[in-house]
Amino acid sequence: MGNQTGEWVNLYGSDGKIKARLNSTTLELVVKERGVYHSWRLAAMVKLGQNADAVPVEPQAVAC
Repeated sequence: MGNQTGEWVNLYGSDGKIKARLNSTTLELVVKERGVYHSWRLAAMVKLGQNADAVPVEPQAVAC
């Protein structure tokens, strides 16, 4: 999960247990689910969302 210094913030669920950790420097979100770590770079996702206007959107649902 990376460096365990003060840059990581624990995110707790309603049961009081740690559900995820957020790196306040890189804005990386890490969630452990069933023993597997999942990681998202939130800063990159926000930047991608800001550029969403440039992406064409299908007018109707497309079957996959």
